Amino acid sequence: MKRFDHAIDLHAGDMVEDLLPFVIYRATGDPALDARITRMANAYGARWAVTSAPTGERPGSLYAAAASVGVASMLAESGGRGLLIEEDVIRHVRGVTNVLRAIGALAGDPEPVEPPKIVRSFTWVRSPVEGIFHPRIRVGEMVTASGALGEMVDLVGEPLASIAAPVGGVVLFVVTSPAIKRDGLLLAIGELP
Repeated sequence: MKRFDHAIDLHAGDMVEDLLPFVIYRATGDPALDARITRMANAYGARWAVTSAPTGERPGSLYAAAASVGVASMLAESGGRGLLIEEDVIRHVRGVTNVLRAIGALAGDPEPVEPPKIVRSFTWVRSPVEGIFHPRIRVGEMVTASGALGEMVDLVGEPLASIAAPVGGVVLFVVTSPAIKRDGLLLAIGELP
């Protein structure tokens, strides 16, 4: 990876995620590298951008590892639920093509797109209990800190735990599988500044 100038890590959501398209990248503190990374993220065409690590991020994510060795890199999410949806594929194709034009790897000017709105944090919400998750929110919805996100119930529908938002912001993804283990991922909120 050290021999690369740029890297794009393309994701299509997990089999059990409904998500809002977004990009993730790392600010490095190196002004020249950060400018190259921001140019890529701005060219992709997503509405939202995450610049901080998800609370549950696994060490060694491609975009973060690449940035740590001086490679301008980003991750783009478009898709989810294990479905092949043409709109999600087209978003990736257009986004990557635009990034390649923006960095000079393809001829032509990049298509003008609105830069993404930056979220301050990427907070993963986990279940305190094992059970069935009944969300009260949808992807793309704005939530307030301490607002109700849903509840965990047992197999016969008896309440086990109410789930509240630890931060206010936009819901970037929701897990669609109702069966959740204790400490299982439920959703993620992009905290607004």
